Amino acid sequence: NYSAFHHRSLYIKRSERGLREVLPEELSIVENAIFTEPDDQSAWWYHQFLLNWASAELQQSADKSDQEKEKDGDDDNDKEKDRKELVQWFVEVLQQQMELVASLLELEESCR
Repeated sequence: NYSAFHHRSLYIKRSERGLREVLPEELSIVENAIFTEPDDQSAWWYHQFLLNWASAELQQSADKSDQEKEKDGDDDNDKEKDRKELVQWFVEVLQQQMELVASLLELEESCR
């Protein structure tokens, strides 16, 4: 329901756990909700929240990294490599989510 997903969204925003840890766990929860009741808008709201939140976290991380480069004049190749790996991981997550929605549409044609 909206209340439970809303509270989860507040918790996630304050959590110190990493994106790679939080996002897969939360997507698993919301995927179960979506496949159980595809017409439940609260699950879709939370799904959208998770993807928007993750995207914002990546952007914030990139902005912080750019600011550090400008400030220190230091090109830290390890940090840049880590950031690129994180972006690639998120692209893969997005691709998986698109496949998930496509498979749901095949199963639940009335849910369009």
